[in-house]
Amino acid sequence: MPLKLNGSLTRENGSDLPDIQRIAREWGIPLEVDSYMFPAARKGIRPFDERSRLTPEEAADGYVQIKQEELSPEAFDQLAKGMRECYHRRNAGTEPGIPEVLPCRAGRSSFWVTWKGEMTPCVFLDQPQIPVFETGFVKAWEELRARREHICLPAACGSCWMRPYCTVCGAAAYTETGSTEAVPAYLCAMTEAKLRKMSRIAEE
Repeated sequence: MPLKLNGSLTRENGSDLPDIQRIAREWGIPLEVDSYMFPAARKGIRPFDERSRLTPEEAADGYVQIKQEELSPEAFDQLAKGMRECYHRRNAGTEPGIPEVLPCRAGRSSFWVTWKGEMTPCVFLDQPQIPVFETGFVKAWEELRARREHICLPAACGSCWMRPYCTVCGAAAYTETGSTEAVPAYLCAMTEAKLRKMSRIAEE
């Protein structure tokens, strides 16, 4: 049976990462760990504990640690050099950006149905909501696909110098700010820190 390990890096498990990586390596199991944690998406259940989430600087450190284990030395060196080039071009592309329709699979080839029977683009986006039982599955899917074409990323992200290495998505913008078209400051700070740290590594 195929097996894969997924994880999110937090303050509570950060010290466990080397052991998690070792176990995955020894057992030959694919491992994917992300140092970015979304804010709470399910409202009304419990408040999001910000203390569990890493600061942007700590998340960037985690990113470096993850990539060093995940990639071969040659691939890591190539990534670091690419990020150094990007970092040296910082502040370029300050002209207004063009809004970009969601570039991910949300509402295009995947969807999420809540326990209330409402179809949404993904687990983190609760809008638009289409009642599946009342609308019918096929019509709900067609409506969702049509409406997702009007959901855009922040316009500023389109011309941002960090865009090649930023993981901004509609879900991140929405959960961070309440709008898919507002710039998620936490992710900006994290990406800048990632580029800065990898640039330094490339120059060593």
